[in-house]
Amino acid sequence: MEVVDGGVARYAPEVEAAVYFCCLEALQNVGKYAHATAASVRLASDGNGLTFEVEDDGSGFDVATAPVGSGLTNMTDRINAVGGRLAVTSAPGKGTIVAGLLPVAVTAPDDEVGHQG
Repeated sequence: MEVVDGGVARYAPEVEAAVYFCCLEALQNVGKYAHATAASVRLASDGNGLTFEVEDDGSGFDVATAPVGSGLTNMTDRINAVGGRLAVTSAPGKGTIVAGLLPVAVTAPDDEVGHQG
């Protein structure tokens, strides 16, 4: 598994928690259903807010016909609660991408993240 941090900063605790739990749920789904050999988590910040993607190279599924389970419902609810959007892109044999966009403001500059005075 690979984690790529695209220079994200600190955000409100509820935003960070929503992203964390969505990524966790997406990774649990990879482990349960995807039959993947690789997965990655990407986090990025730009002028539009915070984005995340969990991508796998697994078996994929037809988004249009697959039943929506509690995991996807919970992810959608968490992201919607903080004003964001969630999208799932997948196709049989093509893997899956769970992506979120949260139009939120940074609460601490990049150079303060993870540093103690």
